[in-house]
Amino acid sequence: MLKAAGLLHHRSNSRPARRSHRPPELKATGPDQVYCWDITWLPSQVNGLFWYCYTVIDVWSREIVGWSIHQSEQEQYGRELFESIRQRRNLEGVWIHSDNGNPMRGATFSVWLASLGMFISHSRPLVKNDNPYIESFYRTLKYHAAYPGRFATIEHARIWMGDFIDWYNRMHRHTGLGYITPEQRRNGEDVRLFALRNETLHKAFLHHPERFPKGGPKTWKVQRVVYLNPSNETKKIIHKKGA
Repeated sequence: MLKAAGLLHHRSNSRPARRSHRPPELKATGPDQVYCWDITWLPSQVNGLFWYCYTVIDVWSREIVGWSIHQSEQEQYGRELFESIRQRRNLEGVWIHSDNGNPMRGATFSVWLASLGMFISHSRPLVKNDNPYIESFYRTLKYHAAYPGRFATIEHARIWMGDFIDWYNRMHRHTGLGYITPEQRRNGEDVRLFALRNETLHKAFLHHPERFPKGGPKTWKVQRVVYLNPSNETKKIIHKKGA
């Protein structure tokens, strides 16, 4: 009876709810394959006034491959950022993931990125876990002991950010990489460093086995594959290998 009366469709004045689909599983086996980007606010010394920090991170190496700070969120600033990255790196075939902010979802901007040969994916609305690598970086940024909290001028923010990015890429021992720097990861030094670390631990175990667990010291392994938004099946495989 309801079907015959045409009462089974959406009848309110509000927009009907739409189901959000999980973004595609992205797999990186080396640098410059999967990027994430986002914009965060950097507070000024005037309440309610912020600078906007645009940042692009390489998922595989955790290296910050590009950044800029501006007074507003605009598509043009995003274009300028990726154009500067294109001068230094080949963006052909690179996946770029972002959330649903206006500068990221713009149709003309998406077409422009596609014209560079890039593939595009977006997070689900209000789901921060879909873009975890850039969110983790922003947490490291704002919880760092040297973070000033508020910036006097936009030039102050740019100078401080430049120094921080240099430290992060070249000196920061990243826990997600096994306590090596993003630069070492990109350059392939993690293989040598992990082998040296394992050798040192093995020698220490032979001299003082009582200082280690019964099974011996932890073996450091190079993580060759990094996933962004892995499927449930991939998560099971990763968990099984880790166990």
